[in-house]
Amino acid sequence: MIKNLFLSKKNVKILLKFLKKNWSKSHILTNNRKLLDWMYLNKKKKRYNFIYISYKKKISSCLGLIFQNFYIKNNLKKMCWLTMWVSDKNNLSSSGITLLNYIFKFIKPDYIGTVGCNSMALKIYKVLGFKVGHMQQYYIKNDKLKKYKLIKCSKISRYPKSIYNIELSNKSSLLFYFNIKNYLKLEKKFNKNYKYYVNKFEKNPFYNYTFLLIRENKKIKGFFVARVCSFKNSIALRLVDYFGPNSLLKKISKPLKNYIVLNKFEYLDFINYGYEKISLEKFGFEKNLFKSSTIIPNYYEPFKKENIKILFAIWPSNFKFPIFKADCDQDRPNII
Repeated sequence: MIKNLFLSKKNVKILLKFLKKNWSKSHILTNNRKLLDWMYLNKKKKRYNFIYISYKKKISSCLGLIFQNFYIKNNLKKMCWLTMWVSDKNNLSSSGITLLNYIFKFIKPDYIGTVGCNSMALKIYKVLGFKVGHMQQYYIKNDKLKKYKLIKCSKISRYPKSIYNIELSNKSSLLFYFNIKNYLKLEKKFNKNYKYYVNKFEKNPFYNYTFLLIRENKKIKGFFVARVCSFKNSIALRLVDYFGPNSLLKKISKPLKNYIVLNKFEYLDFINYGYEKISLEKFGFEKNLFKSSTIIPNYYEPFKKENIKILFAIWPSNFKFPIFKADCDQDRPNII
């Protein structure tokens, strides 16, 4: 096996031609170099984080890599997210599996995963020993509205009583980070740290993220990463990442409900995998069961009023950290 399958900067046009032919001519990543470079270009090594197999100077398969730990220089685990696993549709071969084998043999991350894969890829990942499934979508709607334009759901909702002294505040920067209680333990739990959140969210050149700071009894306990989505004159709050203890999620639904009412959001959603044992629906969140009676949209670029199951696969199957909507490449622009 060749020991270096990474795409050089000079060959990026070959990759884009391959993706337009075998994946999508109109996709944002095949038409916007700024986004492609931000997500995949390794400036230090002067190459893209794409590996590929070529035959007779033509690409037969490619696979994009997002290294979660690119900016993390400590003892956290090495995480590699997989994206755009594409093979030549006119010449299908085993070269796609060769790329996965290359990752295991030469890159050797502690964890390998993908979020947003298709059902065919999911079957392959399952055969290879990955843990597979779909993300859970929890939501809280604004009960003060008479009519909903973005979502379709029952008018009945639970409004849990809260005796907890929790405050939420909107922050544009992470200056508070090192004041979070037990932040070092939380970094190991989530396999993320300050530099990760700064580089992915605070310095994001395409989206404006905010950090929903959570205080309990005046002490900083954690935060959500949040982004506002809109369609026509209605707005939704997307909680795309979380950094905090599990116990805090059991107390947070009423403060969140008050927050969306105050800021006139139609609803908020929190897409994740890893909190099934907590049963968030018992603590004031509603759970999308992906039935026709309830629609909580995921696509806003363009907006689609429909339920979308987000599939995931991760190796090894006994991974212990939660997964969120912003992991891998799920929370990136589709329209710029």
